[in-house]
Amino acid sequence: MSGSGDLKVENVEFPGEPSFGSFRVPTETVDGVFTPVRPLQHVQIGKRSFVWFGSSGATGRLMVDSGSGSVFETHDASTVTFVNESLGKFIECLEAFSSVVLDGAENRDPADEADEDEGERMARRLEERIRMIDPRAYEEDTFWYDIRWDVSLGDW
Repeated sequence: MSGSGDLKVENVEFPGEPSFGSFRVPTETVDGVFTPVRPLQHVQIGKRSFVWFGSSGATGRLMVDSGSGSVFETHDASTVTFVNESLGKFIECLEAFSSVVLDGAENRDPADEADEDEGERMARRLEERIRMIDPRAYEEDTFWYDIRWDVSLGDW
C-alpha cells in the first residue's frame, strides 16, 4: 500500500457466528504492519472470543474482540495485547502509518532540527497521529508503541 491514505476495506461477515455481525476490515497488506487473513477465523483465548482478521510481523495475530469490538494482538494462545479501541481506529492508524512512514509526504518540516535523523522525525509524527486517533493505542508495550520505536530505529 502506498501512503495515499485510501486503505482498501470491505465489509465481511463471519460465517456461522451471527452474533459477531459484519466487520469493516482492511483488504490489503501494509508493509510489515498488517496482512489480511481470509477467511476470517474464530479464536478463543481463555473465556474471550475473537475474530482473527489479520497478521502482523512474523507471528502476530490481529483480532477483534467479539464482545467489546476492540482490536488486540497475540503471539501465543494465552495472552493478548491491546492495539486499538475499534477496527475503525485501527484502519485510521494504518492509514497514518502509511502516510507518515511509507509515503513520507508529511515528513518534510523545515522546523525540524537539522541534527535529528529521519527515522526519529517520522517516529515522532507517527506517535502524534496515533495519540490523536486513539490515545490508549500509544501506551507502553502496545502494538503502536512498539512500531513507533521500530520506526525511530530505522526499521522502516
